[in-house]
Amino acid sequence: MIFPPQHLLRMLIALILSALAVPTYAQNDCTETELKRSPPSLNNHKCTISWIDHNQLKTVTWRENRGDGESAKLRHTLNKTVLTSSHLPQLIDVDQDGWHDMLTFTPVGQVNGVFDIFFYEPSHGTFTHAQPLSGHTLERDIDDYVIAISRNGPGQILRFFTIENQDFTFQFEINPYAPGSPAPGREFTCDISAVSSEVGSENERKGATPEDVEWLSDYCIQEPPIDREPRNIELLERAVETDRVPTDTLFYCRLDNNTHIVTISRVPGGMRYEYGRIGTDSVELALEQPLEQVQMVTEDDNGQSRFGEIRFTSGPYSYIASYRYDLFDTNGKLLPSGPDRARANPTFRRSLMVTKDGDRANPVFARDCLIAHSYDAILASERE
Repeated sequence: MIFPPQHLLRMLIALILSALAVPTYAQNDCTETELKRSPPSLNNHKCTISWIDHNQLKTVTWRENRGDGESAKLRHTLNKTVLTSSHLPQLIDVDQDGWHDMLTFTPVGQVNGVFDIFFYEPSHGTFTHAQPLSGHTLERDIDDYVIAISRNGPGQILRFFTIENQDFTFQFEINPYAPGSPAPGREFTCDISAVSSEVGSENERKGATPEDVEWLSDYCIQEPPIDREPRNIELLERAVETDRVPTDTLFYCRLDNNTHIVTISRVPGGMRYEYGRIGTDSVELALEQPLEQVQMVTEDDNGQSRFGEIRFTSGPYSYIASYRYDLFDTNGKLLPSGPDRARANPTFRRSLMVTKDGDRANPVFARDCLIAHSYDAILASERE
């Protein structure tokens, strides 16, 4: 649906004013808390986490799970998703389909615990709860196995899984510390089995060890050399891959030099502009202004293109976050309005410009955004 520019501007202002009429999400935003990996009991603490995934703003309400050792739960309602877990989730593309999944950990005992993984299903916009995996560390092998590592007495057991239909399928287990007939001078041997020794639901599960098991010897070395090239990497959220944002975000841009980000969000009484380096909490520039001082523009360029911008002004400088795209291709065919992967407009771009004394022809700073790591509520409003 195509709206005239005046209607677009009214929708955006209405969106902002409606949010400012009630307490903003940011007051209960997980990004604004001091919660660490093991949050204290906070009387059923509740907050929201938000991130950008392929030009979309994803938001999940998180509730602290106060039951000792109680597993994580996910609930979808008409207008929100609620995750109840012991720890705030990490955002990781576990199944490597290009979308972020949620991973949480519930401690059970002193070392081990349970990992709950919620796979994102883009066609439905929902999360699917996979089979929980037990252990203290999750890793991914270079052959795409997911490895759950558990403490077992003085040693460790490694269980290997494949991902099929957004769930885990047990394949085999490696115990580098198994008793048996070790080589001279060694206390343990290495056991590779297609049957899981884990007590519980996996006990009867049987998999199949690969025909070529030579590479498995890498996991049988109890103390591998420091300079050994690892086959595996721990599954952890990485700032270079994840765009966490305040829940009230109106514009987000990871600049195309992939070092800095710009975030514009709603705050009580106005809007906030932040510019900072990726992967750090430091803000190199912040502007917070009342709504009436922030200029918001949407324009239709004689029916040929459309663009919108949010502009903050401080002294002689203007900080302009914008998007632009053509409405038609060179053959006069109507183009889609956004940068979706499946049906993208090749002319679409988001950008940041800083000007002095209004001189757009000679900007102080100008960079495009990485489209897959950007978002704006103006375009989102237009397309709803």
